[in-house]
Amino acid sequence: MAMNLRDYFQLRCSEMLIAERDILKMNQLMTQEVQHSRLKEMFQRHADPTKQQIENLERVVDRLGGPIGPSENPVTQGMMRAHQMFMETNPPQNLIDIHNALEGDKVEHLELVSYQGLIALAQQLGEQELVQLLQENRTGEDQMRSRLESDLPSLLSELGGHGRMAA
Repeated sequence: MAMNLRDYFQLRCSEMLIAERDILKMNQLMTQEVQHSRLKEMFQRHADPTKQQIENLERVVDRLGGPIGPSENPVTQGMMRAHQMFMETNPPQNLIDIHNALEGDKVEHLELVSYQGLIALAQQLGEQELVQLLQENRTGEDQMRSRLESDLPSLLSELGGHGRMAA
């Protein structure tokens, strides 16, 4: 049987559910790694909204008939592997904090784009209840992205010493 738009939407939502679970693990790891207090607090505060986003996606996927597709998300798995490779270089703490701030921003952008596509698909399918759940997730991601991006210049200045990296 050929895949239709609803099947494709179900597949993409299943992939996003796996991605959000991976992102929660990454968030927890980066929270442990960073020492900058404001950055650590941002990561800590984002854990609960991510858990809610996972719950919302579970509801969406259940409504569509359950998860389909692969059991892991190659995008987030790749990001986790790249992070591990960076950490294996034994970077100084200020670079760990900078790296995690920039990676957090990258993840938020990835999530925003992903949710935009899922929302468009749900609208096309006339799934207004699912649109609302996905929009709630997108709004949470946009809030975290906004916080990170507004703090990035001062974080980079504090952590990088205006271009001079601490050893």
